[in-house]
Amino acid sequence: MTRVLVVGDIRLYREGLALILRDAPGMKPVGTADDVSGAIDAFRAVRPNVVLLDAAMPDTVGAVRSLVEAEPEMRVVVLGVDEQESEVIAYAEAGVSGYVTRAADTAALCDVLETVSRGGTLCSPQVTATLLRRVAALSAQRTETRKTSRLTLREREIVELMRDGSDSASRWPP
Repeated sequence: MTRVLVVGDIRLYREGLALILRDAPGMKPVGTADDVSGAIDAFRAVRPNVVLLDAAMPDTVGAVRSLVEAEPEMRVVVLGVDEQESEVIAYAEAGVSGYVTRAADTAALCDVLETVSRGGTLCSPQVTATLLRRVAALSAQRTETRKTSRLTLREREIVELMRDGSDSASRWPP
């Protein structure tokens, strides 16, 4: 049974989601909250497997960051995500565990919640592609850093001097 805490600032919306989840096989809504502090309190009280957070709330990325910082074991799924690269990356950097897009149906929502509750991640192909592109870019940056970090301290100083156009690099050894 996947225990879900629903967080959203519109009462009718969060209560409607809780009702939908109550009737879905394998789902059990264990509470609702209307803001970050309420979500942290509810999380500590009912210990859900997953927190479902409405992306339409103000500063949802900041909310994810605050929730995960307050309770590092909290698994947050964001509901209603636009599949724009900047938004996906921002949520990933904030510590989100899963995404449910605006086009998802109830079955897809439940699949994501169940997968995340077991420690996995389930994303749309577009979100997955965005995350993989970001990982590749970070890997390329790290590879470049490793290449320059193979130089000794003096070699790096010389490279810096050469880059700055100084002729003191030609006076090697000092």
